[in-house]
Amino acid sequence: MRLGELLVAPLVDGHAVMEPEGIFLDAPADGLRQEGLLGSGGLLEFPYGSFLVRGPAGEVVLFDLGAGPDPGFFPFAAPRHGLLPSALASHGVGEADVTDVVLSHLHADHMGWATVDGQVRFTSARHHVHAADWQHFAESDASPHIRARLAPLLPRVHLWSAPSVELFPWLTVTVAPGHTPGSAVAELESGTDRLALVGDLMHDPALIRHPGWAGASDWDAGLAIAERRAWTARCRARNTPIVGAHFPAMLPVAVDGEHGGDRV
Repeated sequence: MRLGELLVAPLVDGHAVMEPEGIFLDAPADGLRQEGLLGSGGLLEFPYGSFLVRGPAGEVVLFDLGAGPDPGFFPFAAPRHGLLPSALASHGVGEADVTDVVLSHLHADHMGWATVDGQVRFTSARHHVHAADWQHFAESDASPHIRARLAPLLPRVHLWSAPSVELFPWLTVTVAPGHTPGSAVAELESGTDRLALVGDLMHDPALIRHPGWAGASDWDAGLAIAERRAWTARCRARNTPIVGAHFPAMLPVAVDGEHGGDRV
């Protein structure tokens, strides 16, 4: 899709299958059914992956990095996985062409391709991570398997700790803690066009309508709910569509009117 002078494309890395309780901690089953979230056998089925953004001055940015090639690293079952390299190549982009990687947070299904077999995958790219998430995942014992995967990335990491940081004139990243200590939202703006890449602030557009549904993997569920409400209000006021890596087909939706959640 074109966003002013930017080109934005979803890159699907795989398709996950999971029990509802693995994502939605306390959402009622009737609510999940009414939202059309339950697939065959009453399971959740959703994509995961990355977003490719090409800027006006040759910037090639990836927002999140899917779950990687190793099913043993995934936090869910994924019958189809490991698709990110071919998805990137289908847009004529090589791994060495990527100038920047922005990680919304450091859960396994968002940083899986950061390193593979102990080697940094995108060797030309700066990797932007909020310092609170890096400390939690890379410097503590919160998640040893993720810490081990992040260790080779240290020379390529750009840590930021301010409430927000402008990486390019068209890209601002803002911390939105709750899902993890340093979860972040990236806002794209070019001309009159805007788009918010929300990471796991919202796993599905249904959370526009049900912001109080807690996430099973939230570091601080109450804080995540407060951030979700605040960002919903912000995007509605600014007429900014939102998209997340687990949204259906990884396509953006509007946050307008009384309900929101329609594709744009």
